[in-house]
Amino acid sequence: GLVLRDVLPELGVDPSQVKMLSVCDEAAEELRMLGHDVPDRPDPNCWELSYLAFVSNPPSDVPDDDPRVERFNKLNRMVDAYLGDPEIDFGKVSLMQVFCWCAARLVERWWMPDEADEKAETEEDFAAD
Repeated sequence: GLVLRDVLPELGVDPSQVKMLSVCDEAAEELRMLGHDVPDRPDPNCWELSYLAFVSNPPSDVPDDDPRVERFNKLNRMVDAYLGDPEIDFGKVSLMQVFCWCAARLVERWWMPDEADEKAETEEDFAAD
């Protein structure tokens, strides 16, 4: 939850729109009450590490029948589904869906910058009319 809470404003989304983040807050509070150490802020590199760990291709030494390969493939498909900024209802979706939506925004920014620039210019032109 902390990672999403940190990256959502950068992507123009108020984290309070994401209902599941309140569930994370409740879980964190319960863990604190049980004496567990729960960080208040994510590691500064946490988003990049999370994205690389969960969405990038699995290491080449992982056999094809390893269940992690299918998880990597599923997450890649979920990120791909959010490319192009499709509608998302932050009040109803899972944290994984929000994570994949955010990852898609960052994929567009990091690896498809020309397309992201064209989209921003089009939106600016539309707003000016």
